[in-house]
Amino acid sequence: MKHSIRISDISQWLPAITKIITADFSANDEVQIDFKEIPYEQFTPIHISSIACVKCFLEKRGIKCSCQHVPRPTLSISKGFNLWQLDKAYLETYSHNICRILKQSFYPDKDLSAVKGCLNEALYNVFDHAEAKDIAFICLSLDPITDRLCVAVCDLGLGIAKKIRSHFPEILNDTKAVAMAVENSFTTKSRKHNRGYGLDNILSCCNDDDTFKIISNGASYIAVNDKISTFALDYDFPGTLLYFEISIYMLPEDEDIFEEI
Repeated sequence: MKHSIRISDISQWLPAITKIITADFSANDEVQIDFKEIPYEQFTPIHISSIACVKCFLEKRGIKCSCQHVPRPTLSISKGFNLWQLDKAYLETYSHNICRILKQSFYPDKDLSAVKGCLNEALYNVFDHAEAKDIAFICLSLDPITDRLCVAVCDLGLGIAKKIRSHFPEILNDTKAVAMAVENSFTTKSRKHNRGYGLDNILSCCNDDDTFKIISNGASYIAVNDKISTFALDYDFPGTLLYFEISIYMLPEDEDIFEEI
């Protein structure tokens, strides 16, 4: 059976794709998701990574899925959306390659260790906490005019909120659980890579104008301009969507360069 789904409002993309993920499709069904009414300039890495997860999720169930009028991923990080499907065996390879591209092509004088640390933290969280079962993507875009790197990591695993609540049953809702995930040095200590580290490391690298966002299960957490907003969703997103921006122009210069002079 063929199912045609039209998403006409970018602000409603996540509840719309949540319905698709939780719908009762059968193997050999065909799902066509059409974004025709949404201008390309409204898409960001947060949309591309989550759409990729939905397509992967359906196809793993034997359901054909096509996404119409969505910007296609590119090999260039500065000319569109650079999308990678995550593999646990190569997690640190992603951050290494991304920083190598940034260093060689755009910022030879910048110390990008903070970028690499943020990427590693985001990626390890997928497999240390999310139980994503290989349905996880990272999408990046770089604006070379504003020098802002935008990163989105999406997985369709257990969800950070549910994972935290399973360790701390006294937490009664997803909103408090997601807020706890960003507390200083918070960890469930479920894997060695995350002991002593928390999502606060990523948040601390964001400048005042940069956006940091987590959507997980029934809650959302947004930090921008020193303002933090947490609120409950009226739907339950089955996984975690992490988005953050890093203003590279604010990063320190690479001291190794001066040592070579």
